[in-house]
Amino acid sequence: MTVHDDPILMLLAFATLAVAFFAALRYFKAISIMALVVAVGGLVMFGVMYIGGTVVGIVMEHQTMKRCLTAHERQAKAYAAPNDYFGKQLREAAAEEAKTCADFAARKKAEEQAKRRE
Repeated sequence: MTVHDDPILMLLAFATLAVAFFAALRYFKAISIMALVVAVGGLVMFGVMYIGGTVVGIVMEHQTMKRCLTAHERQAKAYAAPNDYFGKQLREAAAEEAKTCADFAARKKAEEQAKRRE
């Protein structure tokens, strides 16, 4: 398990960096204003990127889950389509989507089993 896998550890790492930064400010008076701006900007950007990445990951996972819940309906329509170019394309897309959903389900099941072991 790494720091990136656990939001609490990530928050502790961020807090440690912040404490170290403010301790350096207190005890080393030679830090220039520009270094202060760069450091604070870096901490803020780090926080924004971490939160933004987490939110985007959650939203993408939710969308994949929603799409996989209705994949069987699209597969039924694809297999009922005529045997022409477009029907063939629909069936290929449905098969690819079924493979993606099976991979997603396997990953979620592995994550759930890993949580149970902990």
